[in-house]
This record gives sequence, structure tokens and C-alpha cells, in this order.
Amino acid sequence: MHVDFLGTTSDSTIMDGIIYFFHEKEYGIGLIIFIASVLVPLFKIIGMVIILLSITFKWKRGLRHKTSMFRFIEFIGRWSMLDIFVIALMSTLVSFGGLTSTMAAPATTYFCAVVVCTMSAALTFDTRLLWDA
Repeated sequence: MHVDFLGTTSDSTIMDGIIYFFHEKEYGIGLIIFIASVLVPLFKIIGMVIILLSITFKWKRGLRHKTSMFRFIEFIGRWSMLDIFVIALMSTLVSFGGLTSTMAAPATTYFCAVVVCTMSAALTFDTRLLWDA
């Protein structure tokens, strides 16, 4: 996000927010943000890659686990949009004229694109392909 506070501009990232909460000894909030904003998208992509590799190379081991992993990826996918909603709300609600304002930075578009791509990949995937091996 791009923040303008009393004429001073600064940019902040998700990791900046996580580090801030850990410095302020707010470990719970920092951990929730880290899991929701960093680990969940990373695990979604890694899980989809594992599933696609197992289909490509016809791996027969752990098909039930891969199916349940996919169901989990599909379920948790909608929560990745939480970051985008927070940025949209902050940009809309935190606008006090010349006092302070927030805007979404360009990386927001790329993060949103990754979330939408992984969500659509999970929605269009047919789990029966796993069992064709």
C-alpha cells in the first residue's frame, strides 16, 4: 500500500506489517497475517504443482491424500482474497483529505491475479484425473 500521512509518503508491504506486529509484541495478529497472506498462497501453489506433476507422471502413490489436499486447497482458496478486500477497504475508508490517504500499490494487481488464477485453477480442476493413473 502507498500511504500518505501529513504530507509524508511511505510504501508498506505485507511483510512490513508482519514485522511491525512482531516488534509490537502482537504475535497472534502477526502470525495470522503471515499464515493467511504468505503461507496459504505458497502452499496452494506448491500443492497444485504436486497434483499436476502426479497427473503428468502418473504417480500412483497417495492418491487419497492428494485428493484431500486438493479439497483443502479448494476450500482455503477463497480466503486468499482477504488481503485484497482489506486493501480495498483501507483505500476507501482511510481518506481524510490532506491529512491522510491510502492507495493500493501496483503489486496488489499481481497478487490479485495470482489469487484469481489459483482459484480458477482449483474450480476447473477435475479430481478424477488423479485416479486415471
